[in-house]
Amino acid sequence: MGKILVSNCTECTKFQEMGHDYDHLLYKMAKKGKCDYCGAIFGNTHLEKPYNWSYKSISSPFLDKHLSGIASSLEEFNHDFTNPEKTAFIMMKLPDDSFTPREKEANKHILDAITFTLIKNGFDGVRADHKHYHSDLLPNVMTYMEGCGFGIAVFDERGKNNPNVSFEAGYMLSSSKEVCFLKDIHLGALHADVISKLYVDFDSKNPQVSIEQNLSKWLNDTF
Repeated sequence: MGKILVSNCTECTKFQEMGHDYDHLLYKMAKKGKCDYCGAIFGNTHLEKPYNWSYKSISSPFLDKHLSGIASSLEEFNHDFTNPEKTAFIMMKLPDDSFTPREKEANKHILDAITFTLIKNGFDGVRADHKHYHSDLLPNVMTYMEGCGFGIAVFDERGKNNPNVSFEAGYMLSSSKEVCFLKDIHLGALHADVISKLYVDFDSKNPQVSIEQNLSKWLNDTF
């Protein structure tokens, strides 16, 4: 049985159980201090800050088939990261034997800058090689995609044509999760399946400064 996040808004009952999209809207309204629909001030009788997240079961043959295979790994992930809405799945090309020493170093600097920025803004960030929650590759990646509340997709010289990053970002978007598309300013156009997305620029030659500034803005605007 699949699950979606639902809100605990106690006054705007007609907007309850609309799934993650409305939860995200509630989160934005909570930052303003009142409900856009009924005008209620968020407090004990409306929506606590931080508000409580809950899960509602949904039935889907696709989800049931694939999620049943990661039940134990997802449980372990949720034990390690207890606040999914505060945990980002960092989607980027993982270093392998084809990387030069300089490319491995650049990849690490980008990851470090993202992780630092997330922590600075009160979030966690994990990459698929953080821990093997499942012995098979796809179920392991699905554990991260299902367990994290939002994603950060990195497109640099090594990752611009990486189908894994596009697949992972698309999966999270289809789950109504926010995805930040980080694009190196030194890259040209990307492939068609992601070219229409709005990007957050960063400079791979100076990732710490550019990512901290631009990703922080995206986090603040989004959450």
